[in-house]
Amino acid sequence: MQGLRARGGFEVSVRWQEGRLASAEIRSLRDGLCRVRCSDRFDVRLDGAPVEVRWEEDGVAGFRCLAGLTYELRALEGAS
Repeated sequence: MQGLRARGGFEVSVRWQEGRLASAEIRSLRDGLCRVRCSDRFDVRLDGAPVEVRWEEDGVAGFRCLAGLTYELRALEGAS
């Protein structure tokens, strides 16, 4: 899926594999917090460097974004 607009000022492209998240790209249109709800655990990277992610009890992950940058989410193998 490409070009999905998400609440809060984000553009999202997602790649699924066997019905589960494989990877995603999130482009932030403004500075702020990005919150993602996903049943699968993932890590977040910016230009290959890890980004700090805070996981909440309800399966929501949050990380800080800067406008104009694209963040890559990758599913963690064996995690759910």
